[in-house]
Amino acid sequence: MRHTLATLLLALALGAAEDATIAIDAGGAAPAVNRRAFGHNVEAADPRGIFCAPDAAEWNRSTLQTGEGVWDAQRRAPAPAVLERLRALGTSVLRYPGGCLAHTWDWRQAVGPLAQRGDWSFGLDEYLATCAALGAEPLITLPDYHGSVADLVALVEYLNAPADGRHPWADRRAAWGRREPWQVRWFELGNESDHGNHQAVPARRMDAAAYVRWAREATRALRAADPRVRLGVVLVPGSGEEPDCAWNRAVLAGAGPQADFAVVHLYAPLAAAGADPRAVARACLAAGDQLERRLGDYRALARAQAGKELPLWVSEFNLMSVEPEVAGKPPPFRFSPAAALMTADLQRRLLDPRLGVLGANYWQAVNGYWGMIETRRGAQVVERPAFAAQRLLARHTGAELLTVAVQAPTGECEGFPGLAPCRGGGRQPVRSLGRLDGAAP
Repeated sequence: MRHTLATLLLALALGAAEDATIAIDAGGAAPAVNRRAFGHNVEAADPRGIFCAPDAAEWNRSTLQTGEGVWDAQRRAPAPAVLERLRALGTSVLRYPGGCLAHTWDWRQAVGPLAQRGDWSFGLDEYLATCAALGAEPLITLPDYHGSVADLVALVEYLNAPADGRHPWADRRAAWGRREPWQVRWFELGNESDHGNHQAVPARRMDAAAYVRWAREATRALRAADPRVRLGVVLVPGSGEEPDCAWNRAVLAGAGPQADFAVVHLYAPLAAAGADPRAVARACLAAGDQLERRLGDYRALARAQAGKELPLWVSEFNLMSVEPEVAGKPPPFRFSPAAALMTADLQRRLLDPRLGVLGANYWQAVNGYWGMIETRRGAQVVERPAFAAQRLLARHTGAELLTVAVQAPTGECEGFPGLAPCRGGGRQPVRSLGRLDGAAP
């Protein structure tokens, strides 16, 4: 689709008297929809040292016990209300165990008999059982600030090797109840690795050269363990940072040639507390028009630095806001209808395989800070606006893309943090914003 849902929504928001027309071309060649764009995230590792101090007396155990509400620890099965809603979203990929929680993830604590796991009642096998119940592919984020490359090789052996007496971790998997390999294909080499290991001890923060050395060593070792795995290198999150930055150039040049894809996170606009709600809403409508240009910049940089076409995996996307929820106040921007329409529009675009995107994962489906589904208020399930918008998209998305031409009123939006211009020549400041209209970028 060359034109955007956001264009029509802006026309309504402006109260335009002009009619909008939509022309659908059902006769041309139609590419297949990229179903992996219906991905989501689950948080399921130890938050100590990441979201709280390593020695915190009080901390959120639900990430370990239920994957933030995905798992019913009493029934030893996916939570029915959550499973039903994840199916309604068409969830095709489930990413685990984070997010930032992956930095210090010790996967060996997440396997084995429950009695030996402490709080880890939602572990690796429970996550994979949830993927199986959904018919979703697993995407696993490997720890970048914990353990060794040998530990990563042991993880792949546990997941993918036959239990034949020659693979100790696969033999343990069989002894613990899963004889057949899980056959996990997709792995990310870390998560937002440029920003370090938060509050973990000892404090660490890799520069690009250190990350490249680690990623190259891990790639060689993991491919030797299982040539079928597909590995992604981590770029700087795209929330106000231009794709052509020093970290991205170094990582794509040094580790890109060996990688199967590059990992991109998109958080924009940057809606700080106290921002004008109308300005945030206009920026949300503009964001979809800018997605294709931003992805094109990443792909061009990969071609220049890695010397090949490197597909992208947008494993996190959402509006960025840091406002707390306050009783009696309007919901934070991240839970607003404008953000819901924006993320659905982004997901709609990411369905197009011509963008060079392997998959995309909304951050995040259940509970947590951004969750579109909330299950923490007793027995009541709260569905945020983003859930309704993305459920509608999933329900009405077929197998092929059709070309759609839209004639509609246009408007302009002022500059807003986190959005770059789609129109005009030359590189312009990332904090400015161009026109919002019905033309392709």
